[in-house]
Amino acid sequence: MSHYLIFLMFSLFRFSEDPVSHVRLFHEVTVHEKEGQIQVQTELRASYVLTTEQAIKEAYFPVAENFFNQVSRIRAEINGKSVKQNFQESIRPDLDDVFLSDLKIHWLDFRDLVKVGDTLTYSYQIDHQSAIFSPILSVPNLNQIDQFDVVINHPESVQVDFKWAFPDLEITPTLNRENPKQTRLTVTQIPHHPPYKYYAFNGQVGFIFPILTQAGQAIDGHTPASFGTWYEKHIQDLENLTLDQRAQVQDLVKEKATPHEQLKALYDYVCENIRYVADETHLNALIPRSPAQTLSRGFGDCKDRALLLSAMAAELGLDVKMVLVSTDIEVEPDLVHPALFNHVINAVQENGEWLFFDATNRYFPFGCLIGELTNQRALILAGPNTAYTRIPARAQLPDLKIQITAQTGQEKEALATVVLANDLAAAVRKVLKENSQLEHENFVSNLLNSLIGNISLDYFLVENQAADQVSYRAQADLSGFLVQTSKKIYVPSTPFLTSDQELSIRSSDSYALNLPDGLWLEMSIQLVHPGFQSATQNWQLGQEGLGFFRADAVANPEGTQLNYRFQHPLKRILSEEKAAYLTFNSAYLANRKNMFLFQRSE
Repeated sequence: MSHYLIFLMFSLFRFSEDPVSHVRLFHEVTVHEKEGQIQVQTELRASYVLTTEQAIKEAYFPVAENFFNQVSRIRAEINGKSVKQNFQESIRPDLDDVFLSDLKIHWLDFRDLVKVGDTLTYSYQIDHQSAIFSPILSVPNLNQIDQFDVVINHPESVQVDFKWAFPDLEITPTLNRENPKQTRLTVTQIPHHPPYKYYAFNGQVGFIFPILTQAGQAIDGHTPASFGTWYEKHIQDLENLTLDQRAQVQDLVKEKATPHEQLKALYDYVCENIRYVADETHLNALIPRSPAQTLSRGFGDCKDRALLLSAMAAELGLDVKMVLVSTDIEVEPDLVHPALFNHVINAVQENGEWLFFDATNRYFPFGCLIGELTNQRALILAGPNTAYTRIPARAQLPDLKIQITAQTGQEKEALATVVLANDLAAAVRKVLKENSQLEHENFVSNLLNSLIGNISLDYFLVENQAADQVSYRAQADLSGFLVQTSKKIYVPSTPFLTSDQELSIRSSDSYALNLPDGLWLEMSIQLVHPGFQSATQNWQLGQEGLGFFRADAVANPEGTQLNYRFQHPLKRILSEEKAAYLTFNSAYLANRKNMFLFQRSE
């Protein structure tokens, strides 16, 4: 979730097998109407009974603040007595020099002030700039949360509801609506878990989403239509392109015959000429700069570029939408909140389907997205017609395809063709553009060595840079891959370094797997082996669409063709699919002992 919007989350993850403290978290949200506008204020009170020395070591906490959520009245008590000593330090994090932010962190440090057995309580208040930024409340993955309360005070005219998400857990909070001006949610004895490798929610157990409506209308932007209307209102008065800039748009596309070609020309221009500088100061954390300003100053972040592309396309009569997405694995409640997104791209309708494109990555061709966005939920901004959709899987191309020609006795002198596509192609395009030839060769060599075992590839010569892939000719050394004796040749059946032995420990828990982006690898080796015979052999593991591997050896007049294919298309494997994937992973690792066998001819 976007780091500058989730201010009631505990950003430090702490876990030990035995509880180090007993925690009660109380959130009081006050909704009131002032001058016809709904305003929201939150107070957090956290109480810790410190039962161990480890709890003392962990008695420091972050409180985040920015333009949308102003923090005040930070207070603390130990055993009911107000803390007079200075316990807080406020800092502005050092961010990359292309990232502008007004984020401030208040660190509350009680480690020198408490002892075992103490009850530590601290509180603070947040004034939300708009109901749009009313809080998402994070349920942290602490050792022992005895009780988690959310109390919302509100006018009788405001209806309060909740949605919640507890990933991979069955938890239903209790609600109390006895007071018409107060709605309460409570969760008790919240379970916790150790940090799991390949899991996205180690820091949180769950998330609580308050929902505010009045007279049947969303007042906090939680519906796509209400959020889209709010967002449209904030961008419709921004300065549009000047007359000179409009003429520039026409000039960029004067030789382009189709809308697709015109959009590609605009995309290429923005990628190459608008430098990336992220701006999260003030309202610009969410609302872009004007198209005229972004184009004239020559820099902007994702939302600036997305709005600029929409404005430039509009000059040509093309309806290009801004799209909110997240590159992270998120919970997906049936609602909208700014914190559910961390990136902005574009989309246009072509042949009845959405074509998505992202002008922040100049090394991806028009219409191609980074793998992190595959199957992610996307909010297409269209005022009151704003709606969710899902980004489809990209065109099916292997991420890596290698073809090797080799002969026994000359294993160090093999020749290879290497084709990289998708994210891997974008990565090497970047290195080709920005680094030296030696750095480029080292990058490609290290990349391939991380994916393929015991085959050394060097002396890369770029053969072709197509729109969607980069291909090389290279030298290959198979001396560490083939094992030859006087009577036999052994060739590995599982060459890809794609499975992790540590995944097996995840079989004992019920939580989902969050893997690196989907991966598709193919390799073929045409092996000439004079004096040796081979039989047709094959192994097949897993299932298509989840985790799949196939290896086969097929005799031909020149020798034997060895073919390998590995695929795992999903990055989030839910609990019901997890056992099957772990079985596949274990089977792949176990298959390493199996070899293709070639025997000396009689």
